[in-house]
Amino acid sequence: MPEPKVIKTPVLTRSLELHLERSAIDEEKRTVSLSFSSEAPVERWFGTEILDHSPSSVDLSRLNGGGALLVDHDTGDQVGVVESSTIDGDRKGRATVRFGKGARASEIFQDVKDGIRRLISVGYRVNKMVTEKVVKGHETLRATSWMPLEISIVSVPADTSVGVGRADATQFETVIENSEDMKRSLLLETMPALTAPAGGGGTPAPAVNIEIIRAEAATAERTRTREINATADRLGEHVPGIRDLAGEAIEKGWDLNEFRRQAFEKVPGVKPIAAKDMDPNLGMPERDIQKYSIRKAILCAIEGKMSGLEGEMHTEGVRHYAKTGTQRQVGTPNSVLIPFDVLAYSQRDQLTGTASIGGNLVATNLLAGSFIDILRARMMVARLGATYLPGLVGNVAIPRQNGAATLYWAASEAGATTESTLTFDQVTMSPKQATARVDYSYLTLLQTTPGVEGLIRNDLANIISIGIDLACLHGSGSSGQPTGIASVSGIGSVAGGTNGAQVAYSHVLALEKAVAVANADMGALAYLSNPKVRNTLKQTYTNATYGEIPVWGKGSEALIGEVNGYPAAVTNQVSSALTKGTSTTVCSATFFGNWQDLLIAQWGGLEILVNPYTQAANRVYELYAYQALDVNVRHPESFAAMLDGLTI
Repeated sequence: MPEPKVIKTPVLTRSLELHLERSAIDEEKRTVSLSFSSEAPVERWFGTEILDHSPSSVDLSRLNGGGALLVDHDTGDQVGVVESSTIDGDRKGRATVRFGKGARASEIFQDVKDGIRRLISVGYRVNKMVTEKVVKGHETLRATSWMPLEISIVSVPADTSVGVGRADATQFETVIENSEDMKRSLLLETMPALTAPAGGGGTPAPAVNIEIIRAEAATAERTRTREINATADRLGEHVPGIRDLAGEAIEKGWDLNEFRRQAFEKVPGVKPIAAKDMDPNLGMPERDIQKYSIRKAILCAIEGKMSGLEGEMHTEGVRHYAKTGTQRQVGTPNSVLIPFDVLAYSQRDQLTGTASIGGNLVATNLLAGSFIDILRARMMVARLGATYLPGLVGNVAIPRQNGAATLYWAASEAGATTESTLTFDQVTMSPKQATARVDYSYLTLLQTTPGVEGLIRNDLANIISIGIDLACLHGSGSSGQPTGIASVSGIGSVAGGTNGAQVAYSHVLALEKAVAVANADMGALAYLSNPKVRNTLKQTYTNATYGEIPVWGKGSEALIGEVNGYPAAVTNQVSSALTKGTSTTVCSATFFGNWQDLLIAQWGGLEILVNPYTQAANRVYELYAYQALDVNVRHPESFAAMLDGLTI
C-alpha cells in the first residue's frame, strides 16, 4: 500500500443559513445560538470533502478557548466571541456566540435580530482525511481530524462548490489516507492474475497497476476542479452566475475549456479574439509544462479519452489553433495535439515531487531541452544554418528587395540625376501538413521512466526532421507539399549532360561559381548531398599533378566533411533517384548555398494520430505525427543545384 499523501490546504470555509427562533437570541446577554457545521459534502479542488462529526474527529479547543466571531472571515473585523461550542448527537456543530457592544458589533447584532444577516460561515483547518471511495477518478474524502478556527457572519455565502478561502496565504499540511475498505479494494485490484491465459500454459500476464491509474485519474480530477474554481474566482465580479456555473461544471464533468467557453459567453460585450492577436502558446504555467508527458498524451489517444493535464491541453490546443485557421482539425478519437508551449519549452530545471504521490514515477529533467531544439539537431538543413521560424500564427509574408537602385554618372556639375527605383516583392509561406510514422508496443508506452519519454521525443523529432529535410530539398510545391530548393525558380543550375554525368570536381566548383556570380556567396555556405555522391567524391581527386587530394575531405563532424574549403554534409533525404535523359531514377542531387536563406516555418502544435488496429494482434501501435510546416528561400540566388549527378 502507498504511504499517505500530504497536500497543502489553506483555511477552508463553508456556509450555512441561519434559521433562528426568537428563543435563540438573548438580547440582554447579546448572545445567539447557532449551527455552524454539518456533514454535508462539499466540492473542493482535491475531491468531495465531508467533515466527520464524531466527537473524536473535531478539535473544538480553538473555539472554546475564546474563538473569534468575525464578519466575512476578516480577522480585522471581529464583532464578538464564541462562548461555547459542541458536537451534538445529530452530527452537527453548534455554538453560542456573544456580540460586543461597540458600534460595529451592535450594527451586525441588530442585522441578525432583524433577519437581515442570516448566513453563517465557519473557517477551519483539516489535519487528516481518509479516502472513502473513488468514482471515475473523483475522490470522496472524510476529514477525520479537523479544527474550527472561527465563525463568521457573512453577507454573501461562501460558495461551497468553489472552495472559498483557497487564496488564503496560510497553508497547512493535510494527510490523506485510504480507508480500510479502500485498502482492501486496492489490494485485490493490484494482485497479479493467478490464472494462465486462455489457450494453454505460460506465465500469467501481469495485472495492470490499478493503483497508479487511480492515482493519476484522481490527480486529474483534482486539477480539473481546482482550475475551474480558480477561473471562477477570477471571473466572479464580471460574469453573472459564475458560481452556479462552476458548480454545474464540476458536477457534470466539464473540462476546463468547456467551462471557460460557457463562462465567457455570459460576459456582457465579449467578442472573439482575432487570429492576428493570438499567441501560439496556450499560456501553460511552467509547472504544467514540466509535468507534461508526450507518452501520457499518446496513451490518451490510444484509449480515446482525453484526461489529465495532457487531455486538457489537447482540448485547449484544438480550440486555440483552430481559431488561426492553420491547425489541422483533430476530430478523431485516437488523436492528440501536443501544444506549442511544450514543444518550445527549453528550461532545464529539475522536476521533483513527493515520492509517495508519484515522485518516484516522474522523470527528473523530463524536458531536458525543448522538442524544437531536438528537432533542429536532427534536421541536416538546420545544422547547416537554415532559419527556423516556430510558433507562427496565420500566413506569413516577408518583404524582399528584388531590384536595386542604379548608379549614374552626371555629365557635368549641373547635370540632372537620372531617377531609379527600388523594387520589392514578398516571400510568402502558409501551413502545409507534414506527416511521418513510428511504431511502439503498448508495453513500451506504459513505462514511466525518463528513458522512454526521451525515446519517444527523440523518435518523433527524428521522423519529423526527415520529412522536413526532404521537403526543404525536393518538395514539389504541389499536392500540399512545400516548394523545395530544387523546385525554386531562379536558383543556380549546374548540368552534367544530356543523360547526366558522374559528379566531378568541376561540378563542385561550378556550384560555388553560380552562387558567387549572383553576389550571394555569403553567410552559412555549405554543400549538401547524399552518401553516394560522398563516396564518389572521396574517390575523385582535385588535381593529380599536385598529389592525390580527394574532393571530399574529412570535416569536424561525422556527417560533416569538407569540399572545396566549405562544410559538406550528407543525408539520404537528398535524392539519388532522379532522372535525366536515359539515366532513369539513378541521378543524385548536390546543393550548395547560403543555408541561412532557407526559411522553415512551423505553425501550432504537433498532432499525433494513433492507429491501434493494423497491428492489434501484436499490441503494436502505429503513431502518425502531423505538423503544419512550410519552407521557402529568402533569395533564390543563394542556392545552386546539380540534379543529374551519376555516382560510382
